[in-house]
Amino acid sequence: MIARLRTFKIIYGNPQPVQVDLQKLSDAELVDLQLHRNDWYVRQSRRILQERGLNNLTRQKLLRIIFTHEDPTRRLRGIWTLHVMQGLDPNLQLQLLADDNPYVRGWVIQLATERGPLAPELLARFEELAKSDPSPVVRLYLASAVQRIPLESRWNIVAALAAHAEDVNDHNLPLMNWYALEPLVAVDRDHAVAIAESSPFPHLLPFTLRRIGADGSQESVNDLVDRLDRVESPDRAAIYLTSIQQALQGKREFLLPNHWNSIAAKYSRGMNPDLALQTRILSLTFGDLSVISGLREWVQDEKQSLPLRRSALQTLLQFRTEGIAVLLQQILADSALRGDALRGLATVEDAQTPVIILGWYSKLTLDERRDALNTLASRASFARELIAAVESDKLPRTDLSADLIRQMSNLKDPEIDRKLGEVWGIVRQSSADKQKLIARYQKILRERDFDNPPDIHLGRALFQKTCAQCHTLFGEGGNVGPELTGSNRANADYLLSNVLDPSAVMAREYQPLIIALKDGRVLTGLLKERTATSLKVQSANELVLVPLDDIELEKPSDQSMMPDNLWQNLSSHEVQSLAAYLAGPGQVPMLASPENVQSFFDGRSLKGWTGNLDLWSVEEGEIIGRTTEGLKRNEFLRSHLMVGDFELSLQVKFTPNSENAGIQFRSREIEDQFVKGYQADIGQGWWGKIYDEHGTRGVLSKADGDRHIKPDDWNDYRIIAIGPRLQTWINGHKVTDIEDPIGEKRGIIALQMHSGKPLEIRFRDLQLNLTPRFEDQQAAK
Repeated sequence: MIARLRTFKIIYGNPQPVQVDLQKLSDAELVDLQLHRNDWYVRQSRRILQERGLNNLTRQKLLRIIFTHEDPTRRLRGIWTLHVMQGLDPNLQLQLLADDNPYVRGWVIQLATERGPLAPELLARFEELAKSDPSPVVRLYLASAVQRIPLESRWNIVAALAAHAEDVNDHNLPLMNWYALEPLVAVDRDHAVAIAESSPFPHLLPFTLRRIGADGSQESVNDLVDRLDRVESPDRAAIYLTSIQQALQGKREFLLPNHWNSIAAKYSRGMNPDLALQTRILSLTFGDLSVISGLREWVQDEKQSLPLRRSALQTLLQFRTEGIAVLLQQILADSALRGDALRGLATVEDAQTPVIILGWYSKLTLDERRDALNTLASRASFARELIAAVESDKLPRTDLSADLIRQMSNLKDPEIDRKLGEVWGIVRQSSADKQKLIARYQKILRERDFDNPPDIHLGRALFQKTCAQCHTLFGEGGNVGPELTGSNRANADYLLSNVLDPSAVMAREYQPLIIALKDGRVLTGLLKERTATSLKVQSANELVLVPLDDIELEKPSDQSMMPDNLWQNLSSHEVQSLAAYLAGPGQVPMLASPENVQSFFDGRSLKGWTGNLDLWSVEEGEIIGRTTEGLKRNEFLRSHLMVGDFELSLQVKFTPNSENAGIQFRSREIEDQFVKGYQADIGQGWWGKIYDEHGTRGVLSKADGDRHIKPDDWNDYRIIAIGPRLQTWINGHKVTDIEDPIGEKRGIIALQMHSGKPLEIRFRDLQLNLTPRFEDQQAAK
């Protein structure tokens, strides 16, 4: 293949070529070119002046530009030219540091630190500017320039910069101030902590303490604990406790520091549960096993906050406390912690784990199934049970994605490898085989069934099942593999080569590690961080902290985490649909399926929904739409799921009943985030009616459901859509039952607040079930 290069010349207007020789110009003429509108003349003349060297005439002309020109950019040109000619002496710098323009002051700060040590009078002036200069521009130049100032001379500048509360929300200064302070921590911890303690910048103290504990040594941890012992504020205590935890990351045992017992007594049984949790975690690290029972109680107490329960569970897992496997198996019944429990079970070898997980499998959501399968693929004993479940048809073969097969093959168990060959049909392909495979899929993508065209909504559902765990597209998905939104995904050849032969070209940051742990678990993932005591490894479904002491074998893999032929279990129509979605310009609703419909509403967040978060929220398992000032337009909370035939049941509480709201179904988003389609109405005179929102047909059913409602109370609302037949039910009473053959047969579900006066609408117990069409039911019989 011969590469052909093309060169383009881009011009504006009708340029007139000129021939110039700036070397023939005098010094005075070259100085005048510093004012030229074409920057080429400016740069070339500056270079020639630098080569010729400074003389008095040149200096005087440049000084005239610097002090008299009205345009600050021209004055800066004069300063830059004088600097490269080594004529910007300390006296002139001091004079310019009093200039009215902040960029002039800033550039003089930068240039003054480019050539050797600062004159004492300049250093003193820098300290004054750090304290009192009104411009954040100047403070940014100082924070940058301080990196060139010797450590012993920068204390006053750093302290002054760190005291400016007005810079706390600046885009650059908070981190620049930390970069200035960080080298000083190793020089004088007490002085550095004093600066951070008194600074309004919230990150300076945590960063400083983390820097002290970075080596994880006994001396550093003792230092942090001693400082914590002198802290009175609970908020400050939390910062110190966090820094100690970070210093001990990856360690399960550590010598008891001085003063720890008094600190533990102060915080572990206090009213602040976060401080108590942090203290108990550290107490475990220091060998105090008495805190375990309290942590277990927190995990099982559903009245505690979910973050607290999660952290307590992670602590019990980290320290491999006795009975942890049984605890994890028990809390699989708790939907709030089920995902954490499924992932945690991978860390403990227990014969009952695969049996119990497989018993739960049919009740799990799509995300929970991924966690379950990854856990079952993490150990040889678990993987054998998983494969046996597939062989006996207790678990669909199609649920064994290619990345799971790759993970199980990394277990290096001959029996598992043989079974995988029988169940999955692994074939080691040569380059020629892969080219044939790519050609086969190219043909699939070219062919079209006009009676069953590619479905981009199905494509998104397939992406969610096969790709989203690792890749982000249109702002959604995982971050294990590369971001796909900006990739060349519309190119079929590019797409197929990456999907069917992903190991052919691997960037270094995506080369996985295979880590065999001493307890029999095998991890495959990307290395995110390596410290003196631990690794952070991103597996397919979680970020795992691995203490170095737990590792038996660590080696890089020459195989991508994305296995070959990820599409092996997809039909031709599914391949076409997924490719069409991947090539699309933007996000589309996701076709509902028995696998993903359980993610309709998780009861905790608005994951899977889009809307104005100033108006919509989740509180205690309820979706709440609330406006205290009224609305000028209708507002919609839109589900990501595209639903055809379904039954939706939920409870609704609406106040005041004189206003209006509704539930959209079989609808679609139109411009300005409005929604068009069927609406099951809510509000006085409207309960149970079906309305054509943003359509032309208006009210489609005139039935009156008001007599069935309980005003200002919870009401059961049910919507059934099968084919053209649409029904609404309120509190067990049928309100609407119509046939509408011309309406849309699938679309999104959305919750609506109507324009008008202030209102509040609450939805709870949302249950969405996919219902087969009547014709399909008859055919099945």
